Amino acid sequence: MKKFILLLPLLLFGCGDDLGWDGKETKHDCGDSVVVDAGSTEVSQPQDVTEAKDEATTEDVVNDVADATATDVLSDSGSDDAGVSIPDSVTGEDSEDTQDAEDVPEEVTQDVAPPPECVTATDCDDKNLCTDDLCEANKCVHLPNTITCVDGDGCTADDACKDGACVAGAPYNCDDGNACTDDSCEPIGKDEMHNCKHLPNQATCTDDNVCSLDDACEGMSCKSKSAAICDDTNICTNDSCDPVKGCVFLANDATCTDNNTCTVDDKCAENVCKSGALLSCADNNDCTTDLCKPETGCYFDNNQNVCSDGNVCSVDDKCEGGSCIAGAAKVCDDANLCTVDSCDAVNGCKAVNAADGTKCAEGICQNGACACVSGFGCATPSFTYSNDTNAGMLGGMGGNVAPKMGCGATDVLIGLGFDFSNGQKTATRTTAVCGKVTIEQNGTVVTTQTTTQKSGGSGCFGWDPSTPTPLVICKSGWAVVGIKGKNAGNTLFNSVKVVCGKLDVAGKPTGETEDLAISGMVGTGTDKEVLCPSKTIARYFETRAGCGQDALTMYCATANPDCTGQDLICKDL
Repeated sequence: MKKFILLLPLLLFGCGDDLGWDGKETKHDCGDSVVVDAGSTEVSQPQDVTEAKDEATTEDVVNDVADATATDVLSDSGSDDAGVSIPDSVTGEDSEDTQDAEDVPEEVTQDVAPPPECVTATDCDDKNLCTDDLCEANKCVHLPNTITCVDGDGCTADDACKDGACVAGAPYNCDDGNACTDDSCEPIGKDEMHNCKHLPNQATCTDDNVCSLDDACEGMSCKSKSAAICDDTNICTNDSCDPVKGCVFLANDATCTDNNTCTVDDKCAENVCKSGALLSCADNNDCTTDLCKPETGCYFDNNQNVCSDGNVCSVDDKCEGGSCIAGAAKVCDDANLCTVDSCDAVNGCKAVNAADGTKCAEGICQNGACACVSGFGCATPSFTYSNDTNAGMLGGMGGNVAPKMGCGATDVLIGLGFDFSNGQKTATRTTAVCGKVTIEQNGTVVTTQTTTQKSGGSGCFGWDPSTPTPLVICKSGWAVVGIKGKNAGNTLFNSVKVVCGKLDVAGKPTGETEDLAISGMVGTGTDKEVLCPSKTIARYFETRAGCGQDALTMYCATANPDCTGQDLICKDL
């Protein structure tokens, strides 16, 4: 019977030498080999295997051995290259103890697997920080990782593993943020220590102030060589420099000049010089035309205008050679022989009554007038009136035209009155007062009331036409020369005033007037006035009457004095 002795290959757990994480050679203890005795089913295994962390049992190893056949062992380890010496008893050479395979116990004749390299990852530690050590299927696997590491150079930062080795990261940043230093790193030993060096330079730089120019490094600092000039040559701006924005030009309101001498008080506004008021070139001389040239200013041209020499007793004064030359002397003759006429340079003409008794024509002077006296045959004139003229109308055109009312050919209107409605304050009937004009021997004009006449008007629609106003009569020597009032809706009139005028010895108005209001007539409307033409006086009215007095038209006439003989008064007329 032949005997077969099976030798199990050694289970190597990290046997051999490795390079650790620091590059140094590391020795691994492989322990005892697993030996299978040909004559026994027991398996001798290393002490460290039986006490493995995963607590692998002898039975586990035997089972692994049993899975391997003798043929597998021979085929896997029959070569010297395998590193295992196979006894002759196994190969059948040079042995007398060779036995047949069938004489080997059944347990030993099974295929025997090599022992495991590892049980846990701890068994696979290759001392290399840049590999992840794993135990997979009892075999050690070493996978490169990318974790941070230290390459031993203090001037590198963020070192990291790559392809199983520690690779230097970026150079250590020694930048001090100062453009005026050259920054460098100096490693110290192998302890990841370093020194940063900062040496001054003369580089160009910026001090972050746009108002400084030609910045350059000096003594590790950025220094300016010059300052920015912010001058826009505009007097109407305040010029400054902002360290961030640069030149700033802000509008001001300073005084300035627009280069026009014909303006004054020029002032800045909206970045430009605005013209002020025009220069006054008035020389207060009416005989010069005052002008202004922007380049040179005021100048004065002589004119030939009408002027005043300051003496009211000269007339037709005229400019000549830049001065006012007096014209002819003013005539101050009032054609009254009983006054002494003269001219005052300031107040003008004045007349002073001649002494009473001074002879004048066919009479003597009394109170500045030539009066008829006994013995001179003086007579007063009588008057008639003609040339009736329509002076105008108050009120509207409603109602019926009534007959003319007023005075005869020898009388004039000296007063006026109305009947009016209490509710409407509107005239319903008009009363005309007539008077005669006479001249006393001393030249005094006298008016005497003669008649009154009332117009029509019914006062319908509840109006009361029976409320009369007091009659308004001009004072003696005065007569009616106009009427004033308010037109109420262009159909009626109210608020009437009588205009009285002073008469001269010719029976004509002198121009002196006064207004006499008729009481009780108060209303609203548009102001209206009707006045006699010059030198005429009112003689009668024409009315338009409906329920009230709708309209009042005034007619004026010219006085015609009738003198008998060649008496004094008639001559004056």
